[in-house]
Amino acid sequence: MRNTINRKILLRVRLGVERLTNIETKQREEALTKATAIPCCCAAIKDIIPVNVIQVNYFLANLPQPTVRYTKKEDELVSFSFALFEASLQTDVKGKLYRNWKDFTSFGERAMDFQEMLSDIEPHIHLFRRDAAFHLYSSLILLK
Repeated sequence: MRNTINRKILLRVRLGVERLTNIETKQREEALTKATAIPCCCAAIKDIIPVNVIQVNYFLANLPQPTVRYTKKEDELVSFSFALFEASLQTDVKGKLYRNWKDFTSFGERAMDFQEMLSDIEPHIHLFRRDAAFHLYSSLILLK
């Protein structure tokens, strides 16, 4: 009787360990799938630092091409049009543009682990946030 109980316990333990191993394997496969779906790019810090940043005062138009106005040296107003990064801007139901930050959020969380590198970047972007991680993210998109 004792051997029968021990065998039943051992069988349940083996099945439990097998189930946990299968779950762990599935989680690893899902993590690898997500990691391979993340777009990657890189640039040297020396290429990121000189990116010219313009502080925009306001939008003159947003469609078909955005046109912005900014103040140049000595209070000279200048306007220019540019193309949008479609993945970063979206429109709401009323047709108003808004920024989609979900791509930056995951980038920013991981970038914070590299404070030594981020300390070499002086942020110049004052739109939604002023930090080196956002400056790095925006510069990489521009240089890509």
